[in-house]
Amino acid sequence: MKPGHTPGHAIGWLESKGERGLLSGDSMHSPVQVYRPEWNSGFCLDAEGSVASRRSVLEAAVEANAVLLPAHFSAPHAFHVQEKGSGFAVVDAI
Repeated sequence: MKPGHTPGHAIGWLESKGERGLLSGDSMHSPVQVYRPEWNSGFCLDAEGSVASRRSVLEAAVEANAVLLPAHFSAPHAFHVQEKGSGFAVVDAI
C-alpha cells in the first residue's frame, strides 16, 4: 500500500520469464511526474505521502530494471525509467 490520490490504493509486481513489471497504482497521474516526482496533482489527498510514494515507486523500478506500468498514462503505457537529475526519465518506451 502506498499513499496516492485514492486512500488504500496498492502497487504490485509482475514477473515472467525473468522480466519484472511494476504496476504503479495511483502514485502517478501524469508523465510529467516521472520527470518531476515532487509535483502533485489536484487529486493527491496526501501531498507529502504522494511525493514519497512516487519517488519510492520510481526508485524501485530503476533498481529492479522493471517495466513501469502506470495506471493513468496514455501511450506509452509501459516503459523503463532511469534517474536523471533530481527526478527520473522515461527510456525504452514499449
